[in-house]
Amino acid sequence: MKRCLLVVLLFVFCASSHAQTNLILNPSFEDTLGCPPANDCVYDAKYWTSTDTSFNLDSFSSGAHSRYDNSYPDLEHFCADGRLGGCPNNPVFFKYPRTGLAMVEFGTAPFNFSSYSSYNYLQGRISSNLVPGNSYCFTYFLKLISISSFAINHVDAYFDDGTIDTISYSGVPMPWIHPQVIDTQVANDTLNWIRVQGSFIANGNERFVTLGVFVDSSLLDTVNLKSVFGGGIGYLIDDISLLPSSSVAYAGPDVHTMNAGDTARLGVANGEGMPCYWYLLGNSSPIDSGGTLVVHPDTTTTYVV
Repeated sequence: MKRCLLVVLLFVFCASSHAQTNLILNPSFEDTLGCPPANDCVYDAKYWTSTDTSFNLDSFSSGAHSRYDNSYPDLEHFCADGRLGGCPNNPVFFKYPRTGLAMVEFGTAPFNFSSYSSYNYLQGRISSNLVPGNSYCFTYFLKLISISSFAINHVDAYFDDGTIDTISYSGVPMPWIHPQVIDTQVANDTLNWIRVQGSFIANGNERFVTLGVFVDSSLLDTVNLKSVFGGGIGYLIDDISLLPSSSVAYAGPDVHTMNAGDTARLGVANGEGMPCYWYLLGNSSPIDSGGTLVVHPDTTTTYVV
């Protein structure tokens, strides 16, 4: 009989007090209404869509709204591997999700205002209203698509009660919006996921989060890569979390007993929550990241998160 001991340490990015509960619904886009038939189908991920007044904000179901042009982000899923809407093989990239089987492709073309579909805005649902005056920590992960002409900063996050959804078309720039979480780094890594994280004080009416480029193109920091995408920029997004800043990392039950050769899944069941990094006790280099760790130890082993 082998014994695997899981010890929880509090290495977190925001101050600690209560156990974590991710307030973003379907934060890794795993819960879907079906396999995306093509691109622009983010609404096939439950609780996610774009800013568009032609659908019911509370329904978030496929067919409950109409799309305008190609201004919707793309749901990329293993079930559609090899075609648009699929991963890791996609006509414009070969990339794996950060976790699970799905991610979202977010496109924008801030240097080309020739159409109403120049900007993608990704809108998701918060599970409950935030507490007025409380601080919240918001995290998401980005990866640049290799064919992008530029890398930029200011893929920002805006929280509101849905009032942002009053525009006629979902792809127009919205520089009058003032996001609460600002991405100051130029995300130009095509190999590794880049963490974007920030905190804000809630006013209590927040029900939705919208990610996108809200600033004027003249205010962007850019890295000119190559003119392949017609001035376009593509990012992949995965593992979005919104947590009270008082949260602590929660890794689930702290003791597992297993037979020799068994596999154990440690941490939270669905892998959601704040960014976590796993270590072998006494080692300084992480062996994995995420809310869940699958282990196959052949001796008594202690893991920390």
